[in-house]
Amino acid sequence: MVYFDPKFSTSYSSLILQIVIDTISICVAISESYHLCMFERRRQKMRWL
Repeated sequence: MVYFDPKFSTSYSSLILQIVIDTISICVAISESYHLCMFERRRQKMRWL
């Protein structure tokens, strides 16, 4: 059996949770800016037509 200090495991899991949340928010921000860029490009094409 590996003994885990409860305080250590709690801080470790919260750290992992924070990293996961940060990664998800970064991915969401990237995808949103990408969609916005594509939308803007499409709108400019429409303007040229």
